[in-house]
Amino acid sequence: MSFFRTAIVSITLFVSALGGASSALAAGGWELQSAPLGRAVALSPAAVNAHALSLQQTPPAVGARWSIPLPEGWTDWRTTSVSYQDDGGFRWQGKALDNDAHQAVLVSHRGALSGVIWTRHGHYEVASDAEGSLLLTLDDSLYPG
Repeated sequence: MSFFRTAIVSITLFVSALGGASSALAAGGWELQSAPLGRAVALSPAAVNAHALSLQQTPPAVGARWSIPLPEGWTDWRTTSVSYQDDGGFRWQGKALDNDAHQAVLVSHRGALSGVIWTRHGHYEVASDAEGSLLLTLDDSLYPG
């Protein structure tokens, strides 16, 4: 049986070619507005500043580095591929810098973002809700503890 947990975290996005988690925070990067419950999280790209929607508008270039505050801790990612659609959408792929087994695939289609992020604790299913928030639901049923 699969167990899903969801909580809300409001964030802004900062894409950096050099900075890690601490420099991203110092530069106004991902800002946690509320703590996640358990190990699942929902992300809200509400326009707190100009960087908030930058991933949906323009994904990080191949080789660019950025950070995501997953419940198990900060994960620095490197873009491994980006492809663009005729309708303005894109498909982004990345790998965690500290563990090649941690991977993410995000797809933007007509402004809605969806995809999957795999980590050592399970996989997060990414979807946009009616208000445009990004909801990440963790399925940890195969990853006990």
